[in-house]
Amino acid sequence: MTLTDYGPGDAITWAPCAGHPNDPRTDDEDFLAWEETASYADVISTAVIDSVLFNLRHGNPDDAKTALEVGLRAAYAKEAA
Repeated sequence: MTLTDYGPGDAITWAPCAGHPNDPRTDDEDFLAWEETASYADVISTAVIDSVLFNLRHGNPDDAKTALEVGLRAAYAKEAA
């Protein structure tokens, strides 16, 4: 007979997925649904928006994409808190 103790890090002890953006079980569709309902100006700081626009205007789309991704991750982290 084997007895296993589960702890808070084990998936079996987790509550059902509620669609939280930081929950790895959240489907991409739920993640995108949150993004579609939120206005970027309400979620992302103006500094991030300025950085994205600056990089787009001056021909560096990779840096614009990176700035936007960083801003969105920070926004999701705030939403989760």
